[in-house]
Amino acid sequence: MAHAPPALPAGPVRPTLVHYRDLFADASTDVFNGRYADAMAPYNIPAGAAATHSPQECRRLMFDARAQGVPTALLLQHNDDNKLHIYLQVDHVTTRLGMAATGWEDRTFLGKGDLHHNQHVLVEFENDYWNRTAVYYSGNDAAIDNGLTADPNAQVLGPWTAADAGAIQIRSRSTVFVPPSYVNLFLAAPLTPRQAWETVRAQIVADGREADCAPLITYLRLALTIEHVGDTESPLAINPPTVPLADVFLLDRRRKIVEADFPSLNDALVGVQQNQIAAELHTLVTATQTAQADANNRRLAAQTKSPTDLFGASGSLILLRLSNQQRLADVEEFWKLLANNKKSQHLGVLQWEVNRVKELLGEIDLSFSVDGAVLEAMKNLNWPMASNDAVETGFSAWLLPESKLTSASTAQSVYEMLYGDGASPSLADATALVRAKPGAPRQLYQVRLQIRKFHILNVVALGIAHPLCQAINAYHRRFLTMESTLHALHAEDLLLPTKLLKRFCVQISQWYRRQGQQANIIAPPSLESVFDDVECERPWAPLLSLPFLQSLGLQNFHRPANPFRPGAVGDGNNGGAAPGGGGDDRLAGAARVPNERMNNTAFADTLFSTYKAMPVSCRTLRQKINRNELPALPLSKVDRQPMCLAWHTKGLCNVACSRGADHVAYTTAEYQPLLQWCTTNFHE
Repeated sequence: MAHAPPALPAGPVRPTLVHYRDLFADASTDVFNGRYADAMAPYNIPAGAAATHSPQECRRLMFDARAQGVPTALLLQHNDDNKLHIYLQVDHVTTRLGMAATGWEDRTFLGKGDLHHNQHVLVEFENDYWNRTAVYYSGNDAAIDNGLTADPNAQVLGPWTAADAGAIQIRSRSTVFVPPSYVNLFLAAPLTPRQAWETVRAQIVADGREADCAPLITYLRLALTIEHVGDTESPLAINPPTVPLADVFLLDRRRKIVEADFPSLNDALVGVQQNQIAAELHTLVTATQTAQADANNRRLAAQTKSPTDLFGASGSLILLRLSNQQRLADVEEFWKLLANNKKSQHLGVLQWEVNRVKELLGEIDLSFSVDGAVLEAMKNLNWPMASNDAVETGFSAWLLPESKLTSASTAQSVYEMLYGDGASPSLADATALVRAKPGAPRQLYQVRLQIRKFHILNVVALGIAHPLCQAINAYHRRFLTMESTLHALHAEDLLLPTKLLKRFCVQISQWYRRQGQQANIIAPPSLESVFDDVECERPWAPLLSLPFLQSLGLQNFHRPANPFRPGAVGDGNNGGAAPGGGGDDRLAGAARVPNERMNNTAFADTLFSTYKAMPVSCRTLRQKINRNELPALPLSKVDRQPMCLAWHTKGLCNVACSRGADHVAYTTAEYQPLLQWCTTNFHE
């Protein structure tokens, strides 16, 4: 049994030297968890558009971050050496309630570089540093790389003009936020713009964070750029910040910041240093126990299986390529759990990981029970679809349609029964369990749900920081902002949800195929480009062939090509109207939509059972609303359009309902406006 550390007599202890390089090297201090897009957004200055944040807002966000204990770092390019210098831990002095003025109010201070004997060189940071620069021409990544390669001694490049190959317009602020992962690259010594480009920018690219850190890359690009022939420094270069003649108040403020970052410096905690020495002695006493524990761990590791035991050498190679990893030890925990659990437990392992990621993404209320088909699609690692129309193959969002809820425990019980110890499932049973059950979304919210579930599964398999997972998450966020626009288009094209999902699945499948065939990291697909195409009214919809529609039960949407209309194709996207009719293609397809009823499984019976039983129809009430005989319905929480009266008060509606976006569950509090409307107006 371990003994308590021996007590040491009180006495002087040599001060501990601390460094910010150690603080920023500790990944646990990165409050952003490696995701820097939101933190960098205030420094994203489009060359041809207005900035999303003013200089005042940038400063306020930085001051608030420091007040909340977020480590802060900013860059400046000095004009005396043309190098990039880093400044840490912003401190903005404000008026103190009921206390005398100090003379430092409304001024901002930072520490230059790392600590020297636990002390910071304090400088004053001017408000102008957050102002935007003018717009300049510079080179894109390839042009800058080529320029530096061509001249190994070049420290700056340019000037650039619009006619130069690879020339782009850029704009920045005079300072830029440095994400925690890259602070240490600047702390050792100030970097020349070339050194920063070849080290910091290269590391950002290697980490797959070009999009998140785009403002920092733009800053480095401008730091390399000169405006006129003969210039030796970039437009970013400024006079170095001044060092204030600090008084006791200012020095004490900086000391408290450093002590907050390094609690061991606090005089009140000097006993901690003594305990650290005692702990080292205690470690020597327990060395034998530690060695024994290490031996036990080695024996356990020898019994632990690797994903290679599950997939073999070729499958493991594909897993490494998809995961963007060099070692199987670095792949996601899900694959290690599969390798070290019985086959009968694999579905449970996947469900556990799905539940964990749901919580991580803030989707605790999302109903998502995985089945054997999804599990097998992930395990076989043959993720690309056999063809763009083969929705039953590969690993895609087609496998995650909205359906009746099946409990995770029920699905797991069936899976364990078939694959448990001594079980010998028949071929028919095994085939039925793992048969893909693809489904097409009829409503836009169903597209969103299928993509969110697919995102969760990719995080389980590849990790939340994987570039593909970040691209899918960005697509999901953009989808939410575009829903009102998409709803308007959906009213004109009933197949819009299916087209959106097909384009998404095809792009993902193509990435899976390419990444699985080569070791080099491939950039994720430009999933969000579909929304740019929609907004710019560019063609974007994929072809929907008859076999494709039949595989998803949408064959009633198919229309044969119109021989009287040149270029018409019968793929469900742009089929022709009747010969000579000049009719509405969408209505021609809509006429073939089956009149399928959709039940509201979350119907609030305690609130609306009275109205469900009343003989008055929702169509009659909507007609009265259209004639201004009744007030308008309350607005949906989804898209701020009128709520679907039939869905909420009758508990059912049609799959082709134009208000399908509102076919979602509401809380009792959210239902109050509709309940008040019904109390007054739901009658003949």
